[in-house]
Amino acid sequence: MADELMQIQNGTILKAIPMSLLNERAAQHNHSQSLATLNSRAGIAVGEALDIIDGKRWTRTNNTLADEWRLFRLMAAEIGGKADG
Repeated sequence: MADELMQIQNGTILKAIPMSLLNERAAQHNHSQSLATLNSRAGIAVGEALDIIDGKRWTRTNNTLADEWRLFRLMAAEIGGKADG
């Protein structure tokens, strides 16, 4: 799953993120669907991705540019960490 990408809906700067950022259990809890199913159904929004990463119940209703930049930084750290290891 580490090399797979999750589509990001309506992203301004991001169109996809590594699935390795996301938690399957949190996705099931928030959406009653697997990450693979969510991805096959056009992916998730920025706020949904952050809630899954943060292990929070899905509460975000709008995607702010600040949230998208936060997601970008998390993705960059994930990719950078793999390059270092």
